[in-house]
Amino acid sequence: MSNANETTSEAQPSAANEATGRGKLIVFGEHAVVYGHRAVACSLPRGATAVVTPSSQPRRSVTHVDGSLEIDERAERALAAIFDTFELSPRHHSVDVELSIPVGCGLGSSAAMAVAVARSAARLTDLDEDDARGRIDEAVAASESVFHGKSSGIDHAAALGTGFFAFSNTHGWPEITSLDVPEHRWIVARVAPPAPTSQMVASVATLRQRHPQQVDPIFERFDALASAGAQALEAGRWSDVGALMDLNQGLLSAIGVSTPDLESACYAAREAGALGAKLTGAGGGGCIIALANDDSADDVMTALQELGQVYSYTLPPSNP
Repeated sequence: MSNANETTSEAQPSAANEATGRGKLIVFGEHAVVYGHRAVACSLPRGATAVVTPSSQPRRSVTHVDGSLEIDERAERALAAIFDTFELSPRHHSVDVELSIPVGCGLGSSAAMAVAVARSAARLTDLDEDDARGRIDEAVAASESVFHGKSSGIDHAAALGTGFFAFSNTHGWPEITSLDVPEHRWIVARVAPPAPTSQMVASVATLRQRHPQQVDPIFERFDALASAGAQALEAGRWSDVGALMDLNQGLLSAIGVSTPDLESACYAAREAGALGAKLTGAGGGGCIIALANDDSADDVMTALQELGQVYSYTLPPSNP
């Protein structure tokens, strides 16, 4: 394996070294998945594109749909964790990232960025394909732990994936089952300022510590919803999927991660004809997802556009 710790040459971003990572939607099972329960998620068509290049004057450039992202001390630690995995020096490499999803809104931006950067960094080494894949997994896990503390790994799986999947981490390692789900239109609305994922995970952990006999049964209900949701998704029973999404939202409210803005957006989506609506991700702010039939999707989008920025995705993504 090559070691670029002493690299000092300048290089411009190269399309040959460009790599990608995907964003994600969690459809069922937020927060309970951290404790080993099942969840269902889907990779988005887009997420992050990154190029890592050797440089004697390293730069950090991260642009996203709202502008540019300041690289703070925590982000530098996350990048260092990725570089350390590949025995590359952060002081001798530039990183250019372009995000096509909003940052910190429950769509997996940090994992998408970590996967894209790790994949690009891997191309600067002599690792074979299998070894590179293992190192990429290790690098992304290390980066995500910097941003989120205790993490289930579901964002990581989605950033590397291509479609719908069921996920659990019951035995200390991820169990991922691909789901064969028919194409359908999904609506995402960013309706509130984001809250740090680590903060929301910690708040649920505190609630569970104080009231385990009440919270653990709620987590069991999340698990059952994820199982039923996976079956309904594969069968294309969209009315059932929507009803289960609404139940999932009720559980998220019960553990304190929903907000008035998120609840209002879910209500507005349902009133406009959505089959179901719920927050996606850690909560405390950010985005909701809504599922609608073809004849009501435009009405749902119009209603949500009055509350925030709206995105429409056909899922699973068609691009590999």
